[in-house]
Amino acid sequence: MIDASVRLTLDTSVLCWLATCNAQGQPNVSPKEVFAALDDQHLVIAHIASPRSVRNLSNNPRVCVSAVDVFRQKGHKLVGTARLIWPGDAALAAVAAPLTRQTQGRFPIHAVMLVRIEHVEPIVAPSYRLFPDTTEAMQMASAWHTYGVAPIDPTATDPTPRTDPGTITACTAGLPHAPAHPIPPDHHKQATSQQGAHMNQWKLAQRAAKMNPSVIREILKVTEKPGIISFAGGLPSPQTFPIEAMAEATQKVLSQDGRAALQYAASEGYGPLREWVAHDLKKQGMDISPDQVLITTGSQQGLDLVAKILIDAGSRILVETPTYLGALQAYTPMEPTVVSVASDDEGVDAADLRAKAGTGADAGRFVYLLPNFQNPTGRTMTEARRAAVAAVAADVGLPVIEDNPYGDLWFDAPPPASLASRNPDGTVYLGSFSKILAPGLRLGYMVAPKTLYPKLLQAKQAADLHTPSFNQRIVAEVLKDGFIDRHVPTIRALYKSQCEAMLAALEREFGHTGHGGGDASLQWNRPVGGMFLWTRLPAGLDAVKLLPQAVDHNVAFVPGSAFYADNADPRSMRLSFVTATVDQINTGIAALAATIRDAQNRA
Repeated sequence: MIDASVRLTLDTSVLCWLATCNAQGQPNVSPKEVFAALDDQHLVIAHIASPRSVRNLSNNPRVCVSAVDVFRQKGHKLVGTARLIWPGDAALAAVAAPLTRQTQGRFPIHAVMLVRIEHVEPIVAPSYRLFPDTTEAMQMASAWHTYGVAPIDPTATDPTPRTDPGTITACTAGLPHAPAHPIPPDHHKQATSQQGAHMNQWKLAQRAAKMNPSVIREILKVTEKPGIISFAGGLPSPQTFPIEAMAEATQKVLSQDGRAALQYAASEGYGPLREWVAHDLKKQGMDISPDQVLITTGSQQGLDLVAKILIDAGSRILVETPTYLGALQAYTPMEPTVVSVASDDEGVDAADLRAKAGTGADAGRFVYLLPNFQNPTGRTMTEARRAAVAAVAADVGLPVIEDNPYGDLWFDAPPPASLASRNPDGTVYLGSFSKILAPGLRLGYMVAPKTLYPKLLQAKQAADLHTPSFNQRIVAEVLKDGFIDRHVPTIRALYKSQCEAMLAALEREFGHTGHGGGDASLQWNRPVGGMFLWTRLPAGLDAVKLLPQAVDHNVAFVPGSAFYADNADPRSMRLSFVTATVDQINTGIAALAATIRDAQNRA
């Protein structure tokens, strides 16, 4: 379900964007004043910006804007194709006339952007339902930090929002009435005078507008509430952290070569650790040399380095449906055109990959894939599908970014050989120590073709000089003498037992094994490794709207819509099974089932 105003926008396929500023580029009307002047028949995005900022939008007719009610901190992401109507265009008067009549000429309309809406996706944002201890002042601070918007005090004599005139402020008029929780004047003064003054000192780069807070990181705050059973985080179980081995290795590194360990080091990484990675990857059929290995500050940095050296504004990049949210966050500031490739339980569809790879100037820069126990779905790409995808990529000259943080976490049998082993010169491979040792080390690696490696190294040097050499040496010491071959099986056994417990609890609560019950029941897959399983709510339910209700039942999950580049499935959600005990899994799944039944009854 989406708000009636958004449904109306979809039906009429028009979104009006108002540039409300004076000739000097200073904002002269507050979003709240605009909203109060309009009826509930229009969804209007108030654009408080300089004319130059509006004009910059014409360089990219594809738009993605956030319609956010800052007073309630919720809204929608709208994606579509834009048409800007400028002063002097005969169409401007016709489009602006009804809006001018509605507002009784209280503010000028300098330009209008018509957007044909192709997709609407709810935005998960902090709210009092998720964070019951949040004060109104904290809400306002969060609104400013997240959306760049200072809520307006209706009693203030000066209605002008304290917003940098060179930035874009997006608010929704979908709820034109007063906020449910009026803002006391003293809270307004505290939030806007201090935060607004600080914001006006800084001129943000355009790419900064592309950066968004992690939905998952926001939801993880829910787990701070006592009694919450969280299936939300993508965190490995702390029970698996080899504390004794780490302590022993730390002592040995400090006593044997402490000065070198605490000194600056080579950007490529610690030599013995790079050698270990090259040797370990042979079990995946990869024949590489240590000089192709770049040690990174977590595999997330590898995604960032790839984005910096391979993506230009407008570049076509391809991703699975759905895909890892962290990759979308890393790529989006580079302003690519992200294309979702159809995917099923066997992985990405090779035929659709070929169809969407692009040609000529619009050829895809790369396709980003997680073949093993994918985040968020937990699925594993089959051998046949890997062969087909590798063949298509090689045939059309499409580079592959293969991300494999979960590959060692198989339950009964290892996954098929990597994509990198099939096309080494056309693949960048990412790996991580976070899931098999500890994420707090922030230690990962990437393996790149020799022709690409120098540019990745330069990007790494510019980012942080090198990954902490102390951490690298500790891990290299831990990995000596086959420790990982003894340690990882214990992780697999634990995660398998937890996955089986969650599957059994789901079967007990919903009366089928995953795909029974049709649209009237929850559906889920059955992963053979990793940390997650993927579910789909009964028809008529929305995971984003269900989450606050689940929190009221003391259970949390991640709505699946966050993992889609476009055309999100609002019924999807991700459940992580590795940080909860079997008893917590049983209790949490029972609570989730009760939440779903309650929502169905209300619907």
